[in-house]
Amino acid sequence: MATDIDKDLHILLRGHALSVSSKPYIDLPAKGKYVPVLKESVCYIVAAVVTNDHQEVLMMQEAKKSCRGKWYLPAGRVEPNETLEEAVKREVLEETGLEFEPTSLAVVEIQSAIWYRFTFFGNATGGTLKTLEDQDAESLQAKWCVANSITRHNPQLPLRSSDVLSLIHTVLTYHQTEPSNRHPILRPQIVSHKKLLLRLVLVQSHG
Repeated sequence: MATDIDKDLHILLRGHALSVSSKPYIDLPAKGKYVPVLKESVCYIVAAVVTNDHQEVLMMQEAKKSCRGKWYLPAGRVEPNETLEEAVKREVLEETGLEFEPTSLAVVEIQSAIWYRFTFFGNATGGTLKTLEDQDAESLQAKWCVANSITRHNPQLPLRSSDVLSLIHTVLTYHQTEPSNRHPILRPQIVSHKKLLLRLVLVQSHG
């Protein structure tokens, strides 16, 4: 017999939102006075792995003084009153000049409970690739890079951080997997609430 948690997992994996009005499974007493406020006490980052039909990945060259000239995936902070999908579309357009349509979330990362990164994958649907003549405070330029050229030690493509490698690998692996074995398309669902929701999911691998 399926439990409430089983049912909720099936709902989530079908890409639907859960109701948060019902009583949680475990009601923990609140401790401390922490209030998550975007860009003040909590940071949401969006990133995009944009690929094309030639197995290339869209990369942008940083303009910031601290990492000027280094290459990275299009990424940036979510602004207040902005959805995750709105934010990732904006960041891709600002940093690469291309319009982006997200297909699914690929990776969600959390550090210290105050830093979250949501990485999407999808396709470019329009726009004009940014060149050095178009450089601004957002980026110097953007270009399509062959996936196997994006490494830790490519002097022609020095990376701002090698953390993008695992994100790219995850998305490329997804595309190389038989459709019947891929995880379902996962898109953020908009549900307003004032609760801190914690769900522990244990997955047993039989591989």
